[in-house]
Amino acid sequence: MTNRRLLWNADEVHALIAGRTVKTPDASAIDKHMARKTADASKRPAHIVRKTEAKAARLTAGEVAA
Repeated sequence: MTNRRLLWNADEVHALIAGRTVKTPDASAIDKHMARKTADASKRPAHIVRKTEAKAARLTAGEVAA
């Protein structure tokens, strides 16, 4: 069962704690991940949908914050 918390690789956690760097994901892998995550609108969390709709409303009303 998922609990909406991040799952970290134990080896990477230990490396960070020890002060070592971990491998940075490839930009294309990040793009693929984001495309997969946003492909199904029914899986988006409700609070994210509300934030997106509110931002779209602000942008169309000309109330863009810097």
